[in-house]
Amino acid sequence: MLKFMFYPITSIFALSTLLAGCNFASQNEATHPSAPRSVKLLLIDQSPSSQQRRFPGKVYASQQADLAFRINGELIQLDLVEGQSVTQGDILAELDKRDAINALLNAKANFELAEVDFKRKQTLLDRKLISASDVDSASAILKSAEASLRASKDQLAYTTLYAPFSGVIAKVHTDNYQMIPSNQTIITLQNIDTFDLKIQLPESVLLDLKNAMPLEDIKAFAQFDSLGERFLLRYKEHSSLAAEGTQTYEMTFTLTAPEHMHLLPGMSTTVSIDMIPDSSHYPSMALLPLSALVKTGQDFTDKGEHDAFVWVYQPETQILKLTPISLGNLRAEGVEILSGLEGGEQVVVNGVNSLTGKELVKPLTWARGV
Repeated sequence: MLKFMFYPITSIFALSTLLAGCNFASQNEATHPSAPRSVKLLLIDQSPSSQQRRFPGKVYASQQADLAFRINGELIQLDLVEGQSVTQGDILAELDKRDAINALLNAKANFELAEVDFKRKQTLLDRKLISASDVDSASAILKSAEASLRASKDQLAYTTLYAPFSGVIAKVHTDNYQMIPSNQTIITLQNIDTFDLKIQLPESVLLDLKNAMPLEDIKAFAQFDSLGERFLLRYKEHSSLAAEGTQTYEMTFTLTAPEHMHLLPGMSTTVSIDMIPDSSHYPSMALLPLSALVKTGQDFTDKGEHDAFVWVYQPETQILKLTPISLGNLRAEGVEILSGLEGGEQVVVNGVNSLTGKELVKPLTWARGV
């Protein structure tokens, strides 16, 4: 005999409601987990921030000359001291002039004699008293005497050493009343109105700079331990030959001498270089680390004209939005974003390929803040 069990309809309704609620909760939990996942975010800034690299440098005079006499002689006048300022054209040192003066007088007498002899023989030739060969010989002697006279004048001029440009006496290498051979350095003269600052760049940094901007547009600053302020530098040149051993390339910047600071060649400095181009010369664009790019192997909407995707955080809903972007050049600090992001967005920068866009997320925080 069959037995039937009857339950109040209110109990059945309550049970069905409970089961439906459990099913809804399960679906909602699958779509949005109760515990939001922490993700590392990067705030997009369309204005390129200054990313600087610092390198030790050394100060050099922009112009330096080791001055020497072109002839031998006894040094009789050298009254300069190191650190003394001189003006272009000033007399720096002199040799004993007596031998040079005597040689000049002798050359002048020979020239005058040769000139008189040449004129007399020309007159005799006109009277047909001598042959033309005699006149030719006199002409050659006259030209030789003229050349000797010019050389003697030069020798006398070589006994005086002049300043080829305005500057400072950096080094005095000898004393008065010594016999000086030709081409021996007497004085080192430096122009310190402007300075050259030289640094050594690794190959990777030089390539990054060349890829980022024309080298003439490099923005660099010098800082000295004795001063807190920075001084703007101007790119001058760089070596295309790597230094042996270090495999670095020398780059030179120019600095106009500060009025309130006495710089000297040989001083040490720190040169800071902006690795990102000046926004006044180049369009602003966001930069993202490669770890922020979502792999296109996932089943997302066709990229079309876009190059990649990123996850953009929406704080109102705590949901991520898959956003297509167009990429530019790859730099040392990240890849350029040409379009797709306007600035102000927060983009996930790690673990992007394990995200689905359906989960709830929150910014990753530490005790000290985001």
